Amino acid sequence: MRRSLPAAIAVMLIASFLVGCFLQVDREIAIALIYPTPQRTELTMRYRVPPPPSGKVYVLWAINGDQGRRVKVGQVPPASSVTAVKTTLDLFVTGVVVSIESDPNVTEMSNTWALRAGRLDPVPQATPSTPAKK
Repeated sequence: MRRSLPAAIAVMLIASFLVGCFLQVDREIAIALIYPTPQRTELTMRYRVPPPPSGKVYVLWAINGDQGRRVKVGQVPPASSVTAVKTTLDLFVTGVVVSIESDPNVTEMSNTWALRAGRLDPVPQATPSTPAKK
């Protein structure tokens, strides 16, 4: 049976996508955010991640992309099965990052991340449109 060229390309694209998905099969993250007040967030994070590289630790950060704020929640252990972390923060949280750090007592987040979820960047502000001249 001979396949058409578009069908063959579709099969190749699907196969490529599946290979890419399996590269991260050892980790996952999901978050639930509840806002009891405008500046308070109840965060529940469910995650699974292998042990960090030797001499490194995982640190959880809560992010408010609009304000450019990052709050260190604390160190999180590696987990081979889905594990939950629950906390309440005085911050309107839009996303989270689990960074890979040399020390759990860092004050700034590194740019090496094991996991991320939610919105980390600001939402672009709408630009007022100028009415067309007649």
